[in-house]
Amino acid sequence: MSAYTNSSRSSAPPPPLWPLTLPATHYPLSTSAPSAYGLRNCNIASRLEFLIPLLGSYKVLLKTVKRSYRILTSDIEEVIKPNFAQLQECGLTVYDIVKTNPRLLSFNPERIKRYVHHADMLGVPCCSPAFRMAVCSTNEGSVTARMEFLSRTLGCSMDNILMAVGKRPTILGPSMDNLRRKIETLGCSMDNILMAVGKRPTILGPSMDNLRRKIESTLGCSEDKLRAAVCISPHIFYLSDKNLCRKIDFLISEVGLEREFIVERPWVLGYSLEKRMVPRHSVMKILRTMGLMKDAVDFSSSLVYSEKKFVARYIDPYKQAAPTLADSYAAACAGKMPAHAHPSGKLAYLKSSSNPDAELALLSGVGLSRADLAAVVAADPMLLCARPANIALRLHSLRDRVGLSDADIAGFLLAGGANAAQAFRGCDIASRLEFWIPFLGSFEMLLKIVRSNYNVLTSDLEKVVKPNIALLQECGLTVCDIAKMFVSHSRVLTMNPKRMEACMRRTDELGVQRSSRQFKYVLSYVSRITEGKAAAKMRFLSSILGCSMDNIRGIVCRMPSILGFSEENIRSTIEFLTSTIGCSQDKICAALCKNPNVLGFSDENLRHKINFMITEVGLEPEDIVERLWVLTFSLEKRMVPRHSVIKILRAMGKDVVDFSNSLIYSVEKFIARYIDPYKQAAPTLADTYAAACAGKIKKYMQALPFAGEIPAGGGGGAMLHLRQRLLLPVACAAHLHTSFASRSAVSLHLSRLLLSTAAPFSVEDYLAATCSLTGDQALKASKKISHLRSAANPDAVLAHLSGVGLSRAELAAVVAIEPQLLCVRADNIARRIASLRDRVGLSDPQIGLLLRAGGAKALCGCDIAPRVEFLIPFVGSFEMLLKMVKACYRVLTADIEKVIKPNIAALQECGLTVYDIVKMASLAPRMLVCNPKQVESSARRADELGLHRSSGLFKYGVAINCCISEDKAAAKMRFLSSILGCSMDKVRGIVCRTPAILGYSEENIGSKIEFLASTLGCSMNNICCVVYKSPPILGLSEENLCGKIEFFSSILGCPQEKICAVLCKHPKVIGLSNENLCRKINFMIAVVGLEPEDIVERLWVLTFSLEKRMVPRHSVIKILRAMGNDVVDFSNSLKYSEKKFIARCIDPYKKAAPTLVDAYAAACAGKMSDGVHL
Repeated sequence: MSAYTNSSRSSAPPPPLWPLTLPATHYPLSTSAPSAYGLRNCNIASRLEFLIPLLGSYKVLLKTVKRSYRILTSDIEEVIKPNFAQLQECGLTVYDIVKTNPRLLSFNPERIKRYVHHADMLGVPCCSPAFRMAVCSTNEGSVTARMEFLSRTLGCSMDNILMAVGKRPTILGPSMDNLRRKIETLGCSMDNILMAVGKRPTILGPSMDNLRRKIESTLGCSEDKLRAAVCISPHIFYLSDKNLCRKIDFLISEVGLEREFIVERPWVLGYSLEKRMVPRHSVMKILRTMGLMKDAVDFSSSLVYSEKKFVARYIDPYKQAAPTLADSYAAACAGKMPAHAHPSGKLAYLKSSSNPDAELALLSGVGLSRADLAAVVAADPMLLCARPANIALRLHSLRDRVGLSDADIAGFLLAGGANAAQAFRGCDIASRLEFWIPFLGSFEMLLKIVRSNYNVLTSDLEKVVKPNIALLQECGLTVCDIAKMFVSHSRVLTMNPKRMEACMRRTDELGVQRSSRQFKYVLSYVSRITEGKAAAKMRFLSSILGCSMDNIRGIVCRMPSILGFSEENIRSTIEFLTSTIGCSQDKICAALCKNPNVLGFSDENLRHKINFMITEVGLEPEDIVERLWVLTFSLEKRMVPRHSVIKILRAMGKDVVDFSNSLIYSVEKFIARYIDPYKQAAPTLADTYAAACAGKIKKYMQALPFAGEIPAGGGGGAMLHLRQRLLLPVACAAHLHTSFASRSAVSLHLSRLLLSTAAPFSVEDYLAATCSLTGDQALKASKKISHLRSAANPDAVLAHLSGVGLSRAELAAVVAIEPQLLCVRADNIARRIASLRDRVGLSDPQIGLLLRAGGAKALCGCDIAPRVEFLIPFVGSFEMLLKMVKACYRVLTADIEKVIKPNIAALQECGLTVYDIVKMASLAPRMLVCNPKQVESSARRADELGLHRSSGLFKYGVAINCCISEDKAAAKMRFLSSILGCSMDKVRGIVCRTPAILGYSEENIGSKIEFLASTLGCSMNNICCVVYKSPPILGLSEENLCGKIEFFSSILGCPQEKICAVLCKHPKVIGLSNENLCRKINFMIAVVGLEPEDIVERLWVLTFSLEKRMVPRHSVIKILRAMGNDVVDFSNSLKYSEKKFIARCIDPYKKAAPTLVDAYAAACAGKMSDGVHL
């Protein structure tokens, strides 16, 4: 390749490589029939001179000539070089061309262009292995006819055929008669064949004899059963006979499965013998031998679990009972297996250790130990067959281009497992890593994804990944949203872009708006399941739940994960609920239509919750069916703790809320409503609730003297007995009005009894002891980082944070704000803090302030220095940035180029200045970090409300619209229209005056209007006028309103009924502070000389400014009256505009009172007479 590249770039001819001195063993070139034909027709020396360096060796040339002699007769300059250049642009190497079809180099270049065009039309990614097969096997004359034949025969759409061809283009190679015979050979229904082709298109590729032989002899069962098995798992056709025999022998002889069992579950043959079957069987065998596992546990079901889930389910729970289990499993995974299952068969053709030794030497150079090398080779033994020169170049590229250290490369190969090793062996992955690491935000996140999706490191960035990102951005998703989707479902960016478009279309058909938050979740789940399966699942849900398809679409929109539930699980859950609760299936299905989330819980989980609610709470089965949503809450973390509190309060005679309704409240609201008000009456209530939330109730039961009386039901029965024996005496004492000392003694005894047992080391203890968090803070924070198993990384993170001068109390505040900061790699924290110092120039105290303001949340996910560097000059000061971060930390995580700057540009197009944007961003920072399309939509909605872009309220309208969706805003306006009994035009007027009203909750608005009607004593029609005149009144608290009425009544000496009647006419006065009102009333009584009754009748005068209107105009009127001119009443003069007042009260008297103008100007400027005290 290098020879060709140099010759194409330089005008000077390359040095002559011919005549070559070939040994006698090379002479067969001239004696073979194809080369003899070329030798007879032309001088092949010039072709050999070019091809030997291009192909790399003389032996490769021989193999190529045997397959296509025309390569020795084709013109180099006009045929071979142009063809090679075209194929190289498509990502094909010389190795790919020679391996697949060397005839491509000798075709007419125009024909190659057509082949490449056809492959593109099929939607095959350029750099994928399928692309070279598409180019090499496409017959342009029959592509369309064959695709139409497949679509017609299989009864599916052309989109499905395109998807199958994209996976395996070679299915277009056989003739139509051949395809027809193969479909007939499968002998299944067309639906099953279509499903098989969708899973594995290559099922149409094997020869007829191969199909028939495998159907007849693979598992020794009937032909009908095997055909059904093939349609369930068509990939078994592409396993070699040796591979199949080894797996079947292992499953029969070692695991003890019957052949019929394997036929019913043919998918087990798709798993690796060495990496999954043998290691997992060894674990289950050990557990059965020790009596730790029931024999009824199915081996095949264990193969389905991911590595992480298998370890969590079958290894971690038995670490104490079987300490060597983890080591045995690791040894089995590393290849230390029985001889019959050893993976060395993959490398059986290796004849020398020179190449593997060179590979191991290169891998050792990145710091891999002997044990690490064993793990890497066990993950991908074929790595030893790669060319050392290629491996060296790829390691060099990872270091110099991506900037990975040797430790990072070693971690990549170890943590990435087989996927990382295979990708590293197959291609240069530096360009992919260079793109993915900044996109995902960290190298660790990339490792997590690589373990589950090999295609992340092999998919073409320009033709697959970036087009998919562009499609998602067109739907309104930000880069942050796309990255989150990719983390949860890594195949969303590596699928064919045409399939992505189809998934978007299907999501639109479900009725999900692209601007809604739910769109990305629904799209993520829709992309995991084919259109046919999704439609079948929705039809099944419609039939079993008895709902219409429109209702099912609504369920899928709210809970897209339901598409992944198996029909068997859904059916069993419905049967379980019917039998357990004792209701008809129709009633259960009707309840599930409203609460489909219940279908996601296991039968065991639901059984515990239902038993608790019936036996402990005392609910009837009918009550549970009517409130099926209660089953979605956690038993240990919500039901048991809250029931314990409610039962204690009821025992004390308190009338509290129903148990099911108490589950709805957030933790903060529940504590504020049911624990804080009763701290004096029940001092131990908070400790009891904390103990129940921490799951300590059951532990303490075992130490109590009456433990033998506790039912075996678990936490619910234990808690019931605990409260009867310990907490009820406290309640009785409260009812009998016993002394405070006796109650305190009982409370102290209860506290000691509940909290005396020493708990093992935990995250909660670490947060309390090392980070100085309070008990409540530690409990709350520990839930977010419960996966921490060591203090090493948190200690290092705290050390870096202490380095910026944070005190112990400040460290506690930062950790309380964002506990997950302790889980970030310490070296990442160090780099990000150093970037704030060096790049932005922040001092250590400023960094500490930024972290305490909320920057700690942003520091967890990314390097915030570029955002800080941009935002400080934009907002004008570091202090203003702190104010914005306190309100919304996302300003430090949003993409500057794709989110913040486009939003600023959109707001400037609306007429807002930078000052306006900064001012509004300080109040509502979300307007800078939301989707740019949402900002445009917010401006459009502000226009529709009637807000002029030149008005001061326009920016407030845009800001509030950025924080609330269009649907919610429309619903809120409809609610205001209905509750106030006014037209939508009037509601728009209210919203235009106070856009923030759209952010008030309906509950708050309803209660405020009822309060206004009862307090002010006016009808609903009058209330509508009150709100229209002064919309901010709905934002005032009830205490503020009552206090304002009492203030007016006391200072003006009028009854409250009269004050309320006047306030109905002039509600704007309510929004003024008491201090402001007091100064104005004192001025009008002491200086102007008005009586309190006059002020009550003219309460509207209090809405004018004291300094800018009252004092200046009173000074003018006072001077005129001293001159004997009774011009206008003081209160009426306040109504005039500035221009009208000057024209009426100053201009006519300029000659008579020359100093009147100066006196008025001085009063407006604040230079008032000594007699006026403000």
